[in-house]
Amino acid sequence: MTHDNKLYYASLAIVITFIPLIDNYLTMILRDHGAWCFYLLGILNALKFIKEKKYIFSFYSQLFFIIGFLFRPDIIILMVASSFVIFLKNKNFKHLYKSNVLILILFIIVFILALFDFTSIQNSRLNELWQRPLDLINQFFMPLNIQSNNFILSQYISKNYIEIKLGIISSIFIAKWFSGFGLFHLVLFYFGKKNDKKYFLNDDLKNYLLWLFFVSILIVYINTYINNIVTVRYLMISYWIALIFSSLGLHFVWIKYQHKLIRILITLIIFIHICINIYDKEKKSIEIDVANWLKSNNVIINNLYSNNERIIFYTHKKLNKRVEYNSRIDFRKYHYLLIDDKNNLQYDENEINLIKEKINKDFKSINEFKRNGRSIVFYEKKDF
Repeated sequence: MTHDNKLYYASLAIVITFIPLIDNYLTMILRDHGAWCFYLLGILNALKFIKEKKYIFSFYSQLFFIIGFLFRPDIIILMVASSFVIFLKNKNFKHLYKSNVLILILFIIVFILALFDFTSIQNSRLNELWQRPLDLINQFFMPLNIQSNNFILSQYISKNYIEIKLGIISSIFIAKWFSGFGLFHLVLFYFGKKNDKKYFLNDDLKNYLLWLFFVSILIVYINTYINNIVTVRYLMISYWIALIFSSLGLHFVWIKYQHKLIRILITLIIFIHICINIYDKEKKSIEIDVANWLKSNNVIINNLYSNNERIIFYTHKKLNKRVEYNSRIDFRKYHYLLIDDKNNLQYDENEINLIKEKINKDFKSINEFKRNGRSIVFYEKKDF
């Protein structure tokens, strides 16, 4: 990258090899692989631009970030964050223009499209750039759907629901991040961060990486708050940056502590991690089970409404235009419904009851799939 020591590159390759990601593989993360690839290429060229001050590297960096955005919309936020920290370092608007020409062109194109064909923007992934902040505000001020017979506890929940949600979600998020990253990677991260100045990371490069690390953590945290879900694959945009420091740590420990026993221990730990990842078991997915049932029963997807797009993806059928899940939907125009109760988490009790009332009026339950406290119900129209 910006380092001439081949042993460092070997350390980076080894650290990435045994990241627990492989053990959490799902078919759906194929798009994440594309996002990660171009995200890292964007970071690589941004680091080269910071070091060598050649505008061509800034151009490449933005180009790769934009391509990564085609896989996941989150990458565009990281591209803006990348340009912002570079601008703070130089504080020169002429420099900002030259080093961010692709960003300016992109936003001009989006603005023109919004003026002449706003519907196409709404139906594309660009819609998520402003939809997610709105969802965050809505979720932030939505009271908890929890009731208690205890008057004091009930009053406490109704008055402090924001603090309760922040506390619970933050605790889960932190625990998930550390468990996904792994203790060994964390120890190496400590040694790498503590000794980064002995390597290629001068203050400018280090501050750039730490800024992107903070933004990547914030993006996933907001997504966790909105959707009440966080997985290792969501956290990978922050893990990739942390792994750079972990690889520095592995390089430092290997060179600093040349005792034979220590090196054998490190090698053994790495070998065990790699073996665990190689012996990867297919994860059971309720979405895949439901999709297989739909295919085996020849359910016509065009006549089906589902509030879980992933299930339709697993049927290998073309996705219909996305339809929001709320009580205003006219379910009667569909022959079948597939309702996943995980989406109920973002609605209050009255909205959930209205949806159930509309469904039960015109549809009958045919099959229910349950796993780990989660339920997905398949409905058929009563007069069909």
